[in-house]
Amino acid sequence: MPYTFRTRTLQRVSVAFVGAGGIAADSERQRLYVAHGAQLREYNVLTGKSRAIDLDIDAQSVAVDSSTRTAFVADPDTNAVHALGLK
Repeated sequence: MPYTFRTRTLQRVSVAFVGAGGIAADSERQRLYVAHGAQLREYNVLTGKSRAIDLDIDAQSVAVDSSTRTAFVADPDTNAVHALGLK
């Protein structure tokens, strides 16, 4: 099933099992972010490379602000949102 995001049509495909967690897309930088436990995984859609960013919390969801290159992850244990620089 295709999705439309900022005039682009995206098709959902499985690249790997990521388990429960949130997903956010940064269409300007062509990155996909997946919150998975105590890690935030960043996938570069253009190159296929990825990196894991260790977190001090058990993140359940993520949102990305591409203009400031900041990810916001939610901590369900404290009901807090933490900002994380993505530079």
